[in-house]
Amino acid sequence: MEQTIEQTETTLRRVWQERRDQFGPEHPYTLTAMANLARTLRAQGDHARRALACALVLEEEQRSVFKEVLLDASRYRYLRSRNLDTIGQGGVFAGMTPENVVLNGADLDQAIDAAMTME
Repeated sequence: MEQTIEQTETTLRRVWQERRDQFGPEHPYTLTAMANLARTLRAQGDHARRALACALVLEEEQRSVFKEVLLDASRYRYLRSRNLDTIGQGGVFAGMTPENVVLNGADLDQAIDAAMTME
């Protein structure tokens, strides 16, 4: 049985609310659900609510990106404040550790976050 466009809207709105409650407003699953709802509103010709839904998606995406940038900036400031002897003392350094393990990407982020928490 096919759903009507109104039933589809109701279903997508419920999915969006459930994902928002489960994952939070900035999670990609939540944003995808809201974008799907906006597409349905467009198909209904409800351009005002579609514009509002699109604005909410953009706002949450911007907020999420801003948080990531702030976290990256704090990690960068942390690394810049370390002295050059840090690697020899077994601390966090962007490069090789004394155990010859290369830290980069998520591993480097986790090591920096752990070191920042200890201070």
